[in-house]
Amino acid sequence: MIRYFTHRSMVNIAVVGAGVIGLTSAVNIQARVPGAKITVIADRFDQQTTSNGAAGLFRPTAGSVKGTDPNVMQQWCEDAWEFYEETAGGKDAGIAGIQMTSGYQMSRKPLEPPLYKDYVYHFRDMTARELRLFGEDYIHGFFCTTVLIECRYFLPWLTKKIVDKGGSLERRTITSLGELPDKYDVVVNCTGLGSRSLVNDPHIVSARGQSIRVAAPWITHFVYDLDKEAHIIPCRENVFLGGVKQVGNYSRELDVKDSTEVFEKCCKLQPSLRSAKVLWEWTGLRPQREPPRLEKEELILDGRTIKVVHNYGQGSSGVSLSWGCAKHAAKLVEECLK
Repeated sequence: MIRYFTHRSMVNIAVVGAGVIGLTSAVNIQARVPGAKITVIADRFDQQTTSNGAAGLFRPTAGSVKGTDPNVMQQWCEDAWEFYEETAGGKDAGIAGIQMTSGYQMSRKPLEPPLYKDYVYHFRDMTARELRLFGEDYIHGFFCTTVLIECRYFLPWLTKKIVDKGGSLERRTITSLGELPDKYDVVVNCTGLGSRSLVNDPHIVSARGQSIRVAAPWITHFVYDLDKEAHIIPCRENVFLGGVKQVGNYSRELDVKDSTEVFEKCCKLQPSLRSAKVLWEWTGLRPQREPPRLEKEELILDGRTIKVVHNYGQGSSGVSLSWGCAKHAAKLVEECLK
């Protein structure tokens, strides 16, 4: 690998945004540009981020990355899976919150094989007998073993890796990239929905989600009703019930109607959930863009040129593709430093 700088103080890189996209970007940049000083700047960290509320099941969908070159999308998927698979089988699996899990996805209409079919384990069509376990009206479905990336553990793990390698965190709200000091050689924009105002991007929109966490240790397989967007995902300490995907809804308030709808849809899939204890509810605004933005740009702000790498807009596939997109972003940062 070519080395463009030989001393830590020579390269300063700001990563704006501390969700899963921002933190994975920072870790990958540290690996690709050794010696660079990374500063993660955000107004929210860890549990305050949208990423923290995600279930994190690896199942990237074409619908969440519309407009992306299929070859690029395949590379994101491949790079992400390679990292998650290796981590799930390594010594840091428990700390990082990454584990293998199996389950079912069903529909009332024929399904095309998903993008990730060649990466996950045991991918196959569900049998008629399996389909009947969840209702009489499903005609097609898939079974597979994939990975679960729980951001409640993954984000702190990433943060520690950044700090241990000399990176720093700065809690700060910025309204323009021009507010950042001119010491930064490259700025990496991972602000998600914040890019709507930060870089005047009208194409980024909210895809609001709402979910419920319950205590149901007897649920050991994930289950998706792909038609109704209902899903049940067993996590380490609870079970995730979703889902809601409301494009254009910017409300962060919990909606009782949505909660009831989510619970009822999930109980139809697994009636035993009616006896589960509700632990908490969550709502968040997924940043969705068509296509997701992963590119470099030079901006003229306040009379100076700022080299920017944008990485945002992956919507509901944000956690799944984060590592693959971060690896791509790190390559763009390296190009900016040539």
